Amino acid sequence: MLSLVVLDLLTHTSLSRTGQWIVGALLVAGVLAQSGGMFVHMGIGKPGQWSAGNTLSSVGAALLAGALLTTGAAVIAS
Repeated sequence: MLSLVVLDLLTHTSLSRTGQWIVGALLVAGVLAQSGGMFVHMGIGKPGQWSAGNTLSSVGAALLAGALLTTGAAVIAS
């Protein structure tokens, strides 16, 4: 739901089409990585230990944060 709101907000900013596509790609990659990391950890992780799934979820969260911060800056600048 948040991704849909962000994509709608992007259309009302002064970001170029390329910038909007980059933010959209960050959103898609972030959502897939964060949720996919949970499943990877469920499959190969062990309780109480860091796994590739935890790393994947963290990378997804960082991608989402980058997309949201970029959108926030574009909204403020517009």
